Amino acid sequence: MARIFINAVSRSLIRAAGSVLTALAAVARNPVLGRELRTRMRGSRSYWLLFGYLLVLCGAVFLIFLQYTHGAGYGASSARGELGKAIFYWVLCFQALMVMLVAPAFTAGAFTIEREQRTLDMLATTRLTNTEVAAGKLLAAAGFATILAFVSLPLAALSFLLGGISPQELLGAYAVLLGASLFYGALGLLWSSLARNTTAATVGAYGSAMIIYITSCILSLASHSVSRGSGTAGPFTAFNPLAAVFTSGTSEGYFGLYLPAWMVGVTLNLVLALALYRSAAANLEHFPERKPWSPLVFATLAWAFFILGWHGSAIAYELQRGFSPSAGSLIGQTSTWPIRTLASQTLLFLALVLPMLSTLGWSPASARRGPIAATVWVAVALGSYVLALAQFSRLHWGAAVAGMLLLAAVSWGIYGVCVGWRAILQYPWPARVAGYLTVTLLLALPEALGSSVPPEQPDPVQQLYYASPFFAIQGLQAAGDPQAPWAEEFTQRRSHLALTLLVPPWGITSGVWFLIGLPGCLMSARRKGERRASARAPSSTLAAPSLPHTHRAEAAETRVSAARPQLAPEPPNVVALSESRAYNAAETTDNEPPEARR
Repeated sequence: MARIFINAVSRSLIRAAGSVLTALAAVARNPVLGRELRTRMRGSRSYWLLFGYLLVLCGAVFLIFLQYTHGAGYGASSARGELGKAIFYWVLCFQALMVMLVAPAFTAGAFTIEREQRTLDMLATTRLTNTEVAAGKLLAAAGFATILAFVSLPLAALSFLLGGISPQELLGAYAVLLGASLFYGALGLLWSSLARNTTAATVGAYGSAMIIYITSCILSLASHSVSRGSGTAGPFTAFNPLAAVFTSGTSEGYFGLYLPAWMVGVTLNLVLALALYRSAAANLEHFPERKPWSPLVFATLAWAFFILGWHGSAIAYELQRGFSPSAGSLIGQTSTWPIRTLASQTLLFLALVLPMLSTLGWSPASARRGPIAATVWVAVALGSYVLALAQFSRLHWGAAVAGMLLLAAVSWGIYGVCVGWRAILQYPWPARVAGYLTVTLLLALPEALGSSVPPEQPDPVQQLYYASPFFAIQGLQAAGDPQAPWAEEFTQRRSHLALTLLVPPWGITSGVWFLIGLPGCLMSARRKGERRASARAPSSTLAAPSLPHTHRAEAAETRVSAARPQLAPEPPNVVALSESRAYNAAETTDNEPPEARR
């Protein structure tokens, strides 16, 4: 038995290695990759760019060295360590900024230039698929960005001679730089496949890249500064290449498992790059191979990685701070947030992604993709919520399951609202905008208006709490921890709601959101039914498919003759008419008897 198991494992490993080698060989034989690399490295412009880039880095390192050598106490080991850290930070920060500026520029015109030069149709006539063309463009851009990153490796290695930087920090920072170059290159490639000219693609690529870069950098550095004293970093602090320079040497906890921050950042960058790359490949026209499922598959993988990592890191952070799940209470000793915060975060994440998934389109493929994708994403979010709560050994599982049912009902309501707008407006982007605005009002308005009323004062406005999922989540938390400082306020507000005295707040809110989403789902089902019926109905210019072949031909001839314009009658031919009359008269005479002839 052991030998059979070892043989099966060895065969699986050999097949996996063969698949990897086959994929690498296919990448190496990609003609688009070879052409792009030869085109980019032809001439002296690329070499002058590398020379200028390296010259700027050398000047910065020289200025830093002069500043530290003129300071007091340079001979001490601590001063040399500070100099090594300064060189490392300045060199890597400059490169992290260059990744965001250079990578989209290499790929923003990848397909738009082909369209403008009328060469994209020539690529479509070859035996290359859309994925091979997109992979060649992306890897060529990432290859040049890799060259820009590695030319500075000797300068960054000076930090080892001076001390202060570990090999893990250096290798982790460079790994994040490579992953980020793929991600921002794939972002520019997606804009190049969507836009019709190079200017629009460049503006869109740089705009979205700057928003993602600045937002992720601020969040990563803020999370790192908050968790600096605990020994572990927050979630995804190394996703941004600039933040990875300072956080690559730290570790992040996920469900009790502590991983290097740079490893998590590289994985997230690669998964997002795959999703964007497959989306760009699916948007190419004139290519017969279109796989609409692949972008959704990779996007779902990125969503699962993100939501599991977020909840897992939050649990690990609270455990690191001294949370005591064995204390026997729902909340523990030092924290007051598990169910409330996890459920609120899951709800906000779903409110951000469900309107986009619910309004994919009305084609047969998208009509099947939308509900399936939305169901999978909701299931991943609820599964991560339950998995995160499972870390608390003596948790009140009734409240946890109630929170899961509440989130499922609110997800149904959000989905129903968005597909209802899609059925009304019949265009995806107006439906998405209307869906986002409606969902924001439904989530924020009841909580905002209800909170404006004092808890001890009865008011009809407080009845809006029936539709507030955050109020129901607060009720779940108060049921497990009645000693919390906000539990008394929740009890006072609940006393002014008549139905919540008989049914728990989460049950009423679940029913309300189920009713909110029901009309939209019914309208969407009716719209899809009408489209299916119109697709199955016979066309006005073709015969019914159930008719025999001769009947179809007769029906087609009848419709063609009916569709012809009615022309004026032709004037009679006088000669032909006279000849016809003479022939008829002669024939009548020959048939008469002789007496009649006389």
